[in-house]
Amino acid sequence: MNRFKLDRFPEQMQCGLLSVLFCSLLLVPCHLIAKDIEKGLRIDLNKTERSDENCRITLVFENNSQDFYQKYYMELAFFNKNGVIAQRITVDAAPLRNNKTTIKEFDVPQLQCNDINRVLLNTISKCEPSSEQNLDCMSLIKLKSHSGIEFLM
Repeated sequence: MNRFKLDRFPEQMQCGLLSVLFCSLLLVPCHLIAKDIEKGLRIDLNKTERSDENCRITLVFENNSQDFYQKYYMELAFFNKNGVIAQRITVDAAPLRNNKTTIKEFDVPQLQCNDINRVLLNTISKCEPSSEQNLDCMSLIKLKSHSGIEFLM
């Protein structure tokens, strides 16, 4: 049986080979950790547009978990440019299928889009994942915004 002998290579190459081997061993745990971080639910306030006297918001849900959400009620608060709550609504974003990206649109009544300064995801009032009934759904959420409006928890 032939064994790999490091001393067959010049000293500089030995150092390089050992460095590559060491770095590749470090990457495996980082890769596994990165996969764990990606799990959960990402919600993107993707865009807003006028719809009659309302503001239509488009949310993009990236459900990177194993859970299928049969019910997913979110309470959203909309702040105007002066920092005052202009409107509060509760929306049902379900169904949210596991390992799938879903687009949902909601109308915010009697609110103009250009009056919105920020949106607060105040709470998840009802959340029914397929795996656990007592899951803290707020802890799984990561928010982002492509709309130019601040989106926060």
